[in-house]
Amino acid sequence: MRDLRTLLSLAIVRVAGLPHRLLRPAMRRNAGRPAFPRGGTYAGLGERVARLAGAWAKAGISVGDRILLDLPNDPAFVEARLACLWLGATAVPVPPGTGDDRLGWIAEATQARAYLGPRGGAVPGMGRLHLDPLAGDRGEYEAALSAADPIPRPLRRAPDALVTINFTSGTTGEPKGVMSTGKGWGASLYHALRENRSPVGADEVFLHAVPLATAGSTLILPAVLSGATNVFLPRWDPDAAADLVEAHRVTRIFLTPTMLAEFVDAVRAGRRDASSLRAVIYGTEGAPAPRIQKALEVLGPVLQQGYGMAEALPPVCLLHPDEHARALDGEPWILETAGRPTRAVDLRVTDADGNPLPPGEPGSIRVRGPTVSPGYWRRPDLTAETRQGGYYVTGDRGFLDRRGYLHVLGREGRVPSPAARTLGDWAEARPDVCLAWVSERQGARTLHVVPARSARLDPEELERGTPVPCRVRLEADAPKTASYKLRLDRSP
Repeated sequence: MRDLRTLLSLAIVRVAGLPHRLLRPAMRRNAGRPAFPRGGTYAGLGERVARLAGAWAKAGISVGDRILLDLPNDPAFVEARLACLWLGATAVPVPPGTGDDRLGWIAEATQARAYLGPRGGAVPGMGRLHLDPLAGDRGEYEAALSAADPIPRPLRRAPDALVTINFTSGTTGEPKGVMSTGKGWGASLYHALRENRSPVGADEVFLHAVPLATAGSTLILPAVLSGATNVFLPRWDPDAAADLVEAHRVTRIFLTPTMLAEFVDAVRAGRRDASSLRAVIYGTEGAPAPRIQKALEVLGPVLQQGYGMAEALPPVCLLHPDEHARALDGEPWILETAGRPTRAVDLRVTDADGNPLPPGEPGSIRVRGPTVSPGYWRRPDLTAETRQGGYYVTGDRGFLDRRGYLHVLGREGRVPSPAARTLGDWAEARPDVCLAWVSERQGARTLHVVPARSARLDPEELERGTPVPCRVRLEADAPKTASYKLRLDRSP
């Protein structure tokens, strides 16, 4: 049974459609609650957000202007992200690892009017609108907030106005700016509240580990609107994550499947107490079933998978904690799926021409609905290329089974072969393996293995026992993207 607060939030989001209208009531309702563990209540956060919005307005920033957020996971990022919503500006988060040249390119492409971060020299022309809230001497930033007249309430904005432009890390070419609207964010929040069987509670502690400048941003509003305490990991380190969970009694964390494997390995090896966790959300990339099985054995039935992407805000599909529990109770096939499509989207699997395919037949995964992005920033060609018949063509291949669960096989043109899947699952099921993946080049097949803590693996012995002939290569670490997903295109 949903509590009255959740029902009220659902009603407000559905009527208002725009999430920024919930900010002021939430800040007041949670005024005395700690927004961050080292001081700082929600009343204080609300005041700083209103003042930062006022400082930008005083500098000439108005509704619709673009603001670059070049910050790690930190209270300052949350402060700035909410101030953009408050002012009606469009946030342009800068992905981790973005070089100066790429940063300058993003600033020019979006015609950004302001910048928060340490690299003002890479964005010439912004002058006094460049502030660095993380500098050793925060004087300029704090002075700007103190001198500003706070904007008392979020400014009005059109439902179709842009709230974010999210750029990819650009590892496969020129980065794409995925546009999201207030209406889309509102629909995402509404359906997240409606569909989630374990919503964030006011007494929770949320550890933000996935970069907030990428997929981690989708969890800011649920955490803040609920009044949860927010803990931050600026850069991924599984031992640091496990330490924070134990020290702060963290109840909720969002991880990529690659991070999840390393986190579970750290918890198990370091004997950390992770019993406070109520929800471990994972997504953004494929997750081998044996990896999730291991996580369940170490963490218990607290896992929740979310399938979505920047172009189609979550929740697209959900695999709930009770469904993970069923996997432990004799239905292991569930862990091979991404869950069932939610009511946020109309999802179908089609052939190349857009014709729906029957259950069990692989094809192109396509979605439409209010959470789908209107397209790419100033890229009408790419927007048209990824739309067909009113659906967004995700670029993923998969199939729906007869129970309605989605099986994601991989990216178009990069679906692992059956042999690679067999090898990966075999390796990931071993207790002495933390992570495993397979690279196939010019007929040669290599199984890459990151050993579990304190494991002593012999690659020749592994090769003799593999179910499919291959070469085995031991790795000290897995190659990762800027958002800590496995980087298969750069396997060593």
